[in-house]
Amino acid sequence: MSILDVRTLLIVSALLNTFMGVLFSVDALHRRSDVASRIWALAFINAFVTTFAYIVALDDQFAWWAIGLGNGTFVGVVAAVWAGCRAFNGRPPRLWIAGLAGLCVAIFGAVRAMQVGFWGGTSLLFLGVAVFTALAAAECLRRPMSRYRNSTILATILIVAGIYTAVRLVVFLAIGPNSLPFQTYLGTGVATMVNIILITGAAFSMAALRSEQNGAPFAASARAAAADAGNLEQLRAIVAELAANAPSQPDVAFVLVAADIDNLGTVNALFGRDFGDRLIAALGTAVRSSAPDGTAVAASGGTFVVLASGDVDDGEFIAERIEDALAEAGQLDTRIPMRVSVTYGWASTAGDAAASDLLDSALEQLRQRKSQRSGEVASTRRLFRAPKRARAAVRPGRS
Repeated sequence: MSILDVRTLLIVSALLNTFMGVLFSVDALHRRSDVASRIWALAFINAFVTTFAYIVALDDQFAWWAIGLGNGTFVGVVAAVWAGCRAFNGRPPRLWIAGLAGLCVAIFGAVRAMQVGFWGGTSLLFLGVAVFTALAAAECLRRPMSRYRNSTILATILIVAGIYTAVRLVVFLAIGPNSLPFQTYLGTGVATMVNIILITGAAFSMAALRSEQNGAPFAASARAAAADAGNLEQLRAIVAELAANAPSQPDVAFVLVAADIDNLGTVNALFGRDFGDRLIAALGTAVRSSAPDGTAVAASGGTFVVLASGDVDDGEFIAERIEDALAEAGQLDTRIPMRVSVTYGWASTAGDAAASDLLDSALEQLRQRKSQRSGEVASTRRLFRAPKRARAAVRPGRS
């Protein structure tokens, strides 16, 4: 047995997880669109269930339901951290994957616990935790999350957790959980203490990430502007205001992405203005769902513009996200055999564009690309889903 008081450590872990979960929940209430914080809050609160289940299992080594519940929620918690990182990056969180993985581990753990007791299903538990910590660390190193310093800290913590869990898995399979090396260095008591340290570090880095994102000089302006940016002229005024502040904020870069429906006039003439309006509404939904938190979105006719903090790579990322959202939405009307494409343009103060010229630069790039693609109307089964050669036009050389 471990020389550490396992029960006390588990109780401390439960209290810590509950405290962090409440903090993230309160923080998420103030930012209703902050999906990442809500998912992370869910992860910390569910971690309390994990520790409670393991406390029960300490008293009854064959409490199969507690062991299954603990193993399943453990994997579900780590998977929820991964889902929150995806949401932070503006990607679909895929929470259903976290739930499904947790359910599979829970069922396997419960069945094996009936046969072997406390360590039943542990191999799948360790494997699931190692896989999702690796996925979460990789997500931390993706844009736009990787722009923030604390994403590196969180990625490092996740990598350490993943390596530690992988070592536990190897030793567990090689010499068993009752061996002296495993009990001394990798047993429940030591692992709980390590988890407390890692949970504390991860929680502070997550909170710091939210502060970095929402405390950036642009974010405050964008939040105030988002409600007012109803059309391009209003957005032009917002850009001008940001440009006036840019000289005092040399480390802050802005990117502006413009998206415009191709051949909208032709579509209206052929299929009616009502259908054209539905296309505009579909593009607007895709733009708003793809834009990062704290950005300003404006529209004029079939043209939508997103103003965010970042460089040209972030502009390309936002354009790709919009294109993917349109592709996932699918065809609006199966009776219409026409594919309607969308052209994008973007410019950033991190490139050659001045802050005051961002809107004009992005729209000019959009017009140039549109002229290169003029007349490109083809039959397809899905509106907005471009063929590979057309989708490649979304990713031209950096501007």
